[in-house]
Amino acid sequence: MSAVYDLYITTQKLDKAIEIYRKKQENREKTISIIKCLLDDREKLIAVLPSHYTQKEKIWGQEMVKVNERINKGLTCILNDIKDDRLQLKRKREFSNKYYSVYQGMSTDGVFLDKRE
Repeated sequence: MSAVYDLYITTQKLDKAIEIYRKKQENREKTISIIKCLLDDREKLIAVLPSHYTQKEKIWGQEMVKVNERINKGLTCILNDIKDDRLQLKRKREFSNKYYSVYQGMSTDGVFLDKRE
């Protein structure tokens, strides 16, 4: 098959994987690794695209552009989810550190220093 057709199939698989991620987030790590592999495959296929296209390949390309918009939105959502998770983890760590070492972060506000001896 042609590189355009392979790219079209890979793009469809990527779109389905992102939809699976959105619907159920039970196996997030596995789904994210699948998405990463598909993105790598897609990058390799884009590098070997021919310079001239047949009519059928142009139709596949137009469909890929439409699907690509959904993919970009989905990848943005995944990125935001990961950022939120990292932020929650950071807050959790900070809270647990404050809980275990209560007096470590005490401020010196209100301390009176007497210059006279």
